[in-house]
Amino acid sequence: MISERADILRSAQILVPFLTLPALIGALWLALRPQDAQGGVTLLTVGAAVTAWYLLGGAISARHLWRGWRRGAI
Repeated sequence: MISERADILRSAQILVPFLTLPALIGALWLALRPQDAQGGVTLLTVGAAVTAWYLLGGAISARHLWRGWRRGAI
C-alpha cells in the first residue's frame, strides 16, 4: 500500500516540469521578444493556470488523505 502511494507521488512529481513549461516559455518570450508581448503573456497565463490547477488538486488530495488518516482508514 505504501509503495503504491510512493509510486503515485513520484509520478505526480515528474509532471511538474511539464506543467510549468508554458510559463517558462512565456517568460523567455517576453525577455527575448518584448515587442511581441501578447504571445508571452498568453503563455504565462496558461502556465500559471495549469500550475495552479495542479496544485489545487494536490491540496484537495492531501486533505482527503489527512481526513482518512485521522479516521484511521489509512
